[in-house]
Amino acid sequence: MTTVQDAPPKKDPGKAAISERVKGERRLGLYLTLPSYVVMLLVTAYPLGYALVLSLYNFRLTDPDGRSFVGLSNYLVVLTDPVWWNDFLTTFVITVVTVAIELVLGFWFAFVMLRIV
Repeated sequence: MTTVQDAPPKKDPGKAAISERVKGERRLGLYLTLPSYVVMLLVTAYPLGYALVLSLYNFRLTDPDGRSFVGLSNYLVVLTDPVWWNDFLTTFVITVVTVAIELVLGFWFAFVMLRIV
């Protein structure tokens, strides 16, 4: 005689449990790369912050010690200058055109390489 048994319910695959060894390796990787992240942050953040602070002052090249705080007026001068806006437009157009050309050429080369292989 045969008996009919129901199949055990299927388990949801979901995420596999991460072992303690894998967690330890990930933690070690973080500890080993953390100093390089801190150095990269300092190397980029400090010059950017210093440039922002310097942009709030008026400097004369003939008198480097005689700087005066002008606040945001340097930005006001730049943003109201028609020469700056013309240069900005030129830079924007060059950027858009070159990126478009590079994108088309990149896809074309990828297509050619796909056909060759």
